[in-house]
Amino acid sequence: MKFIKEYFIYDFLCNRGYLSYKNLVNILLETSNEQSIINSSTAEDLLKFNKTWMIYKWKIKLNRPIKRREKILVRTWASGFEKISAYREFEIIDENKEVILKASAIFLVVDLLKLKPIRISDEISGEYEIINERNFETIERIKPELENLLENKFKIRKSDIDINGHVNNVVYIDWIEETLSEEVYTNYFISELNLIYSREIRNSEYVNINYNHNYSYFEIKTDSLNSRAKINLEKKA
Repeated sequence: MKFIKEYFIYDFLCNRGYLSYKNLVNILLETSNEQSIINSSTAEDLLKFNKTWMIYKWKIKLNRPIKRREKILVRTWASGFEKISAYREFEIIDENKEVILKASAIFLVVDLLKLKPIRISDEISGEYEIINERNFETIERIKPELENLLENKFKIRKSDIDINGHVNNVVYIDWIEETLSEEVYTNYFISELNLIYSREIRNSEYVNINYNHNYSYFEIKTDSLNSRAKINLEKKA
């Protein structure tokens, strides 16, 4: 069954009149968590067994930025389980009944004692009704760009750390948005995002963001590579 939740986009979720990308992803995750609560399979439930959900990949396509005080419907469903990977789909529908966002995420179950992904048990996967509909055929690998990258640096805040003791996945998206120039941030929006997490950030004071000149490629690094992202920017209407 597809799970649906309605949201009102309050001003405090927005920057300059539009829903921030960080809060957009937070809304997607909150919706999937609501379904996991029903299935007794939230990160908090898994913590009792020294396990947790972690996101491995995101692919998002947004047709237009979402304005403050809009009402939206978020629709999500589990689309499959394969060994260590759990696939989840998302859609956002606006007040005109237009689908303005499609997204796919791959989640992993991580053993917190070994700090490694583990095979998803039938006990966990069996709590979900699988709907075999995928928004995208694949989430592409990101080819590294090694030349002429610029660098930005952020201090990691206490509020960036989540219940699992590492930097929350949406903070990476915040760093990407904050790296955009003033002109780009004001006049453009992220219409496509492909984000792959390779290593969690723990016990670090600073993070480096390496990016190319046209803001299409990003690397997030501490003492090693933590994430890569590709984005596409479109001009706001």
